[in-house]
Amino acid sequence: MILIRSMINAAKADGQLDQKEQGNILKHLSNPTPENLQFIREEFQRPLDARAFALSVPVGMEQQVYTISLIAIDLDTGQEAKYLMELAENLRLPAGVREQIHQRLGVPSIY
Repeated sequence: MILIRSMINAAKADGQLDQKEQGNILKHLSNPTPENLQFIREEFQRPLDARAFALSVPVGMEQQVYTISLIAIDLDTGQEAKYLMELAENLRLPAGVREQIHQRLGVPSIY
């Protein structure tokens, strides 16, 4: 669920989470239980808080969360770049690691 939350939060980074984005997130689930769907609906409604989310990420998943977040963002607004910077800072990802992730995905650096 952490990776699903990372996609949801990244989609919220531009200030809105539209139906298309919600649908794209939901199609990544295979056979979700009613409890999973309820959790996701609640996440859709929850205000974005990059710091709180980063603090909930289990140790060892920081790079995965940042990578999934970067994949989920078109990175075409300053709000999205700001969210990624805040997320990376709160995940305590070193600048070199962030750069490697951006290079591996072919996404321009924001640092």
